[in-house]
Amino acid sequence: MSIYLVLIVILLSINNQLSSGLTRGKVHIPILKTIAIITLIVLLIISVNAFIYFIIHNYPSKRFNGIFGENYLKDPIKQYYRGYKSFPDCMWFSATTFFTVGYGDMHPVGNIMYLLTMLEMISAYILGVFIVPILLIKVSCK
Repeated sequence: MSIYLVLIVILLSINNQLSSGLTRGKVHIPILKTIAIITLIVLLIISVNAFIYFIIHNYPSKRFNGIFGENYLKDPIKQYYRGYKSFPDCMWFSATTFFTVGYGDMHPVGNIMYLLTMLEMISAYILGVFIVPILLIKVSCK
């Protein structure tokens, strides 16, 4: 999580330096640039988390940490439920976690996965807290 905060601060400071340098000459940076930077930050967070989920699920130290995609209401979790998850599956899981739309098809299992998914959800909310004021300031400056 601290990696994300450092990355966000660095990208926002670069954006601030570019914006302040260009606004002195009466040339304003368009809001599209800010939206593009925010989109890149979101994609980076989702991709990094997807890679972490991919590693944890496919190369586990414990067999019950990972992402499971079956219905476990009738039977307990068994080893044969654990299938290989491709990177696009992990991207889908990460995006579902980041945007907090819910787990309908896959869900985390194990304390490590619970912790990582909670950190991703928290990073999404923290990013949202930063995005709204930045966009409001950019729009009000025009």
